[in-house]
Order: sequence, then C-alpha cells, then structure tokens
Amino acid sequence: MKKYLYGLLALSAVACSTGGERNDDPVEGVWRGTIALNDSTNLPFNFEWKGKDSLYSMTIWNGEEEIQTERIETDGDSLIIRLPVFANYFKIKKGEERMDGYYINPDADNYRLPFNAMAGDSSRFKAGEMNCCDINKKWAVKFSP
Repeated sequence: MKKYLYGLLALSAVACSTGGERNDDPVEGVWRGTIALNDSTNLPFNFEWKGKDSLYSMTIWNGEEEIQTERIETDGDSLIIRLPVFANYFKIKKGEERMDGYYINPDADNYRLPFNAMAGDSSRFKAGEMNCCDINKKWAVKFSP
C-alpha cells in the first residue's frame, strides 16, 4: 500500500511541475515607453523591439532620429539595455507585453527614474496628456532684424 502511495505522490509532483522555465520574451513590434521625470511629468517615446532568446535589438524613435541599441544583456528575468555613446541604461524586468524598471545614469549619485512600456501602443501622447496650457488667445509678437 505504501508503495502505491509513494507512486501516487511522485506522479502528482510530476503532473504539477511547470515543465521548465518560462521564457517571457517581449513581443516584437512597436512599444510605448515612459520615463517618469518626477511625480507629475512623464517623458513618452516609442520604440521597436525585435528578437527572442536573448538576441534582442531596440530602435528608439526621437522625431526623425533613430537610436539603435543592440547591447542588450539578460540577467535572469531582467534585461539591461545599454544606450550608445552614453553610459545611461535601462534595467527592466522583461515581460511579453509589459516592461517595468528604471532608467539609470551611473555617472550621477542615485539617478534612477522609473520606466515602463506597453507593447502594441504606437501613440506617443495620450488624449488629454498635453492639456497644460491654453494657447488660444491673442499674443503680442515683436519681430526685429
């Protein structure tokens, strides 16, 4: 009887196992990222994500400029995305359709700004995000040579 009980326990353990590590590769395509500059101001930008199985690339769009990032390292369930030219980098927890983490400047003391991104969102600014000012007024303009 004990032999059958041990066999049943072993079978249950195998049936309940996850079957290996989850991949959680971010989906390829356009993403919308935001860096929280302070409590009330976010810096939104769009980027294209490509790759899987630790071979990634990210193209950040800044108007007409495209910034290629190909120095992307994996660290467990996290990614370290190093930017070209500068020492700044993103350290994020990877997910299929969401990334959360920090934008870090290692040359400054404790400079870590919260970062998050959502897959499939190609809008840079959301409706109502830019309602800080009413510019529909008459303005005095002075031109000089």
